[in-house]
Amino acid sequence: MNNQLHFRLATINDLYYIVSMLADDTLGASREKASMPLLPEYIKAFEIISADPKQELIIVEMNGETVGTFQLTFIQNIAHRGGLRAQVESVRTHATHRGKGIGKKVFEYIIDRAKEKGCVLLQLTSDKQRPDAIRFYEKLGFVTSHEGMKIKIEMSKTHFLFLLPENFSLITSLHIHLAYFTFQPGNHIEVKQRHRFPKHFLHTF
Repeated sequence: MNNQLHFRLATINDLYYIVSMLADDTLGASREKASMPLLPEYIKAFEIISADPKQELIIVEMNGETVGTFQLTFIQNIAHRGGLRAQVESVRTHATHRGKGIGKKVFEYIIDRAKEKGCVLLQLTSDKQRPDAIRFYEKLGFVTSHEGMKIKIEMSKTHFLFLLPENFSLITSLHIHLAYFTFQPGNHIEVKQRHRFPKHFLHTF
């Protein structure tokens, strides 16, 4: 075993391992779901990223084993005299391989890749609840030159009214259910209220 790192583009077969690594810390566990089958949102995101030449979702391997992942996005700007910048996100080292110097080698690759693409800047953000990660980035030469700000965008719920037969197999049913649904982001439908009315009640609508 030579412990050399190998970097390659992720395939759909890597997606579960990527999500698992993203979920493998306190913050990630609260927002990711590493389950099989994977949520369709992950699959859709992977397909979009894979089809975009300005994005690279990378798997890091050592001795044939997946040891890390990260995502690079190349952003064309008007600023900096039309300079290209690279943004790195979702940097993870597998829990069983932390503390082995892999993170430093990963960023050496990331910096070289940004240079290959002709970038004038490499940028990243790190949650303030990860002080160890912030110190690690500072040791690599990153500086806190800007104050980063984010706002979480909540998708709004859409409400629908449906008139449903009480028993779908019996068209001659004597009653109707009035069901009030909430359509949740991610194609989940939640029944909020359900009322039972005599069939003749429909004539009042």
